[in-house]
Order: sequence, then C-alpha cells, then structure tokens
Amino acid sequence: MSKVLSIEIGPSITTVCEMDMKVKRPKIHNTMMLSTPRGVLDDLALSNFDSFAKALSKKLREKNFTAKKAIFSVNTTITKNKLISKYTEFAQKVGLEACAIDFGVNEIYTALKSECPSACAIVRCEEDATSIIKVKNDKIYYSTAVAAGLSSMFDILIDDESIKEVNSRLDAISYMRAYDCINSRSDIKQKTVDYVDEIKNVLKDEKNIVVTGIAASTKGFADILEKKTKAKVIVIDKISAIKTDKKLNGGCINDYIGCISAALWPENFLYDINENKIVNTPKKSDFRLLFALVAAIMTVFALSFMFLYADAHTLNRKLSNELTNKETMIEELQNENNLMNEEIEEKKSYIDEKDEYIKELEDKIKENEEKIKELEEENKKLEEENTIPMQKDVEKNGYGAYGAELG
Repeated sequence: MSKVLSIEIGPSITTVCEMDMKVKRPKIHNTMMLSTPRGVLDDLALSNFDSFAKALSKKLREKNFTAKKAIFSVNTTITKNKLISKYTEFAQKVGLEACAIDFGVNEIYTALKSECPSACAIVRCEEDATSIIKVKNDKIYYSTAVAAGLSSMFDILIDDESIKEVNSRLDAISYMRAYDCINSRSDIKQKTVDYVDEIKNVLKDEKNIVVTGIAASTKGFADILEKKTKAKVIVIDKISAIKTDKKLNGGCINDYIGCISAALWPENFLYDINENKIVNTPKKSDFRLLFALVAAIMTVFALSFMFLYADAHTLNRKLSNELTNKETMIEELQNENNLMNEEIEEKKSYIDEKDEYIKELEDKIKENEEKIKELEEENKKLEEENTIPMQKDVEKNGYGAYGAELG
C-alpha cells in the first residue's frame, strides 16, 4: 500500500504526517513536529529554505519515514506560480516529489464531520492565526481567518528565564499541555482572555464550538472559551475518518489537522515544471482503478469528458461556497444595520422622554420660585404688621412695660 507525507509549514512550527494514500479510511503511520527556522516562511511563501530542507530530510530518515510523495497544506488562497514553484522546489531538496498542494481550509470540516454537531463553529487555533468555519444543517455557510493565535502566550514562557526547558514555541506547546499555565499565571491568562475576545466577535451567538489545532490540548483554554462565549465547547480527541494508534509519535491529533485534511481531500493545485503553470486536477479519487474501468468500457473521448466534468464540478463547488459566504455576510450586515437602527430609534425616544421630563422640571422650578416669592411678600407684610403696634406702644409708655414683661 502506497503512503504519502502530508506537510504543513507554519511560521515557527512544521508538522509532518505519514498516511496511507488513496484508501477509504487511511491510517496514520508516523508523525513529527519540528521548529520552522525564522525566515523560511515569508508572507506564506517559502524562501531561504536550503538548510531547513536538509534538516527535514535528515529528520525524516532518523524517524523512519519512508514515503517519497508529499502533499503540502498551505493556509492561504494565493495560487501564484511563484508560490507553487517554491513548494515544488522545497520538496525536491528534501528528496520528495510534490504531488499536491492543498489550499482548502474548508476541507477541515470534511475531516471532522463525524465529530461535529449539524450546526456549529469549528475553531482551529494555531500560532499566529485562527481559522473559523461555520456550519448549519451539515453544510458550510461561512469561513474566515483571524490574525491572532497563541504565539504571545508561548513567547511569555520562552522569555521566562526561570523555565529552563522552554527554548522554542514547540517547547512552549509541550509545557502548556503538561502544566495549567493559563490558570496558574495571570500574564498568560490575560493573553488568553484577550485572544478569546478577538475571536468571540466572529463566533457571535454560536451554541456549539468545536476546537481543534494547537489550543485544543492546551490546559485551561477550552474553559475560558466556554465561559466567554457561553457556548458548548467540544474539544476534538479523535477523527473517525482516519485510523491511528492511541498515542502518536509526536504531539496530539489536533496538531496534525491541517496535514490530515489535506491528505484526505487535497485541492490538488499542482505545479507543472515543464509547462511552467499551475494545473488544477480533480479531487481525491483512485485514478488507477478509474482508468482501468473506463478503458474497458469507454472511449478516450468519454474519459476526457469525465475529467472536464470533474474540473467543472470542483470549480462550481468553490464558486457556490464563495456565493454562500457572500450572501451570509450580506445578511449578517443587514441584520447588524437593523439592530443599530432600532437602537438609534430607542435612543431618540429616550432623549425625547428626557427632554419632556426636563421641561416639566423647569416648569416646576419656575412655579416654586413664584410661590417662594409670594410667600416672601406675605412674610414681609406680617413682619410689618407686628412692628407697627410695638413702635406705637414704646412711644407712649417707653421700654419699661416690655422690660417688666420680660422680667
């Protein structure tokens, strides 16, 4: 049975997964995580990778990887010839043949479908980016990426001189799985809360959130996500679409979700070195078996037509997904506008009520001032009335009479 290497090169971490090729439920035979040297991945394009290619080739031999064909998982929609050619060149320097490059973030849902509720948001948390896929009635209706990840938490541990065993982000991942840093360190907890706040706005009113990627196995992360979103958080601990040993050679099953989804259903954007162009081939199929069956019953014309149909079907599915995403975004923006208009009307009504209340108070104050003035005038008259008899009595009898009374 043939095997394939599925490779995902991240900003600081590279994951490698060796799997069966072209079988219904492939098995993972070997896995490995290693650090990506700085400068190798520049704006999602490979560069300055000669030394890294040699190091990866050596590691593959040391860890007993035997597959010679490679699929690359690239978390971007860029399909320029230059970008594809770099991955093809990198594979050659490692001693591999690049047979596919997968750009399909949405394929993650296909890999995790059996583990997900019919309506949910799948959150893949990585170093510097987070992919979010929204599903309703078992269909993807929205997907996006947030430029935020766990790197700031990892860097706190790397910079902490008291932790001798953490010298890279790969070390930091292992450390945060062994120890509950989120709940035991206020600085890391605050970074986690800040990160969750960034992705919470995209998740909005989701009732079910499925977590995969590096954060899935980080102690304390799921609890904060659940508390902040008030949703049911499901942490992936298995993938039914594949077979694997209970314990992988390196890392956890969530670390390899990009590799796994790419190997199961690659988008197959291949680079033809001779013709210097990208070739878009059909989705995963057992081509050898297909050719044998078709050759027995169909002409070359019918076979060509089938390939054209497969290409058209793939393109149609992509365009349909894009259209659905746009329609959903329009609907969300319209709903947001309606809510803001309602809030504006409520504020206007509140202001009108306050204006009326203020006017009533001003009228009341004016009325009270008039009453005070009337009372002051009445009081003045009373004082005058009391003073006049006293003055007349004093003029007639002197102060003696009042002094006697007081005595």
